Amino acid sequence: VSNSLGISADDYTISEQQMRVITNAGWTHLQSQIASTNAYVVTNNQIIDTNGVFVVEDLSYASNSTLTIDSGGQLIVSSNYYSTNTGTLIIGANSGATNEPVVVTNTMYLGGTLEVDFVNGTSFGTITTIATASNFDGNFAVVTNNIPGVRLRPIIVGDPVYRVISAPSSYAQMAL
Repeated sequence: VSNSLGISADDYTISEQQMRVITNAGWTHLQSQIASTNAYVVTNNQIIDTNGVFVVEDLSYASNSTLTIDSGGQLIVSSNYYSTNTGTLIIGANSGATNEPVVVTNTMYLGGTLEVDFVNGTSFGTITTIATASNFDGNFAVVTNNIPGVRLRPIIVGDPVYRVISAPSSYAQMAL
């Protein structure tokens, strides 16, 4: 599988040591177009920067780890994505975006927390794409966002594609 730029895991042979580019205040920044044919374990706090593309064979989380994909960044997993109940995936997104920040060739095993940080706000009824995969297994235990009064409802459609729809936090907001 490749992203919209035509980049796939087969295009690179970069060692794991080269993937850890910048460490700043406890966060590891994964920048540019970086890939490995190895499995990769998210440890502590890691960020895929804006316009960065990170390609791995398999991805899994160590306990209590966070992976942030900035708006415009992309994670491509050429095999399986394994979340844990204590892992957190943070997606920086433009409301209504149809590009997929996460692309998984096989199965995306969901768990832990999904946090969507809208960089330009959102409105009720807006659908935002989070990931594509051949199959989704499980659910995120928590789906949250950075906009007060908005909750996100996950929907899986199509090939399949994991999306969230912005909805009011309460029915009382519907009457306003």
